[in-house]
Amino acid sequence: MTTTNTDIAGPSAEPPRLQIEAKETMLHVRFPRRKIDGVAVRELYEAAAELSHRRDPRMLVNLEGVRLVSSGVMGILVTIQKLFRHVGGQLHICSPDAMVIQQFEVSNLHLLLKLFNDADAALAAFKD
Repeated sequence: MTTTNTDIAGPSAEPPRLQIEAKETMLHVRFPRRKIDGVAVRELYEAAAELSHRRDPRMLVNLEGVRLVSSGVMGILVTIQKLFRHVGGQLHICSPDAMVIQQFEVSNLHLLLKLFNDADAALAAFKD
């Protein structure tokens, strides 16, 4: 029996964990599954680590549709922020969900991370 790509990734296939849009030294990361599991956390860090080797790295982590941000996700965002700060980069996070923003506020991470309510505002806030 021959297997084709449609058998493996047909219309019922799940979307990827991360959707990354790259523009020069900027990455716009989204989570099409609307959740962030351990594999997505690892892939997010790997993308950030690779980007950090470029001049003036910028990353927008778009949490639109994500309803829960685990401590592991928060931890990796802090790690990415520290990495980018060390190389002169910028990390912005956006979420239109008030509960997700509240998770960052309760943990006081809103003091360390740059949070925005929408992607347009986050993109506009990157410094040239």
